[in-house]
Amino acid sequence: MGPKIIDGDFSAGYMVKHHQKDLRLILETAGENASAAPMVGLVAQLYRSVQAYGGEEFGHQALAMAIEKLSAVEARR
Repeated sequence: MGPKIIDGDFSAGYMVKHHQKDLRLILETAGENASAAPMVGLVAQLYRSVQAYGGEEFGHQALAMAIEKLSAVEARR
C-alpha cells in the first residue's frame, strides 16, 4: 500500500466503515471473554479519525491520513 499512500490514493479495496464493523465485533468478543485488545482499540480510534475527515469509504491505507493528522506531517506527494 506504500505507493498508494504516497500518491494519496485512498480508494477502497475494503472500506473503512467495514473495518470499523469488524473491529467493533472483535472488541465486543474480547469484552465478553475478558480479553485485552488494546491495539484493536487503537486502530478503531484511528479509523474513527479517518471517518471524521470524511473518509468512511476510503480503503484501509487511509490510516496513513490519521497518522499524518496526528503528527502534523504529510507523507504524500
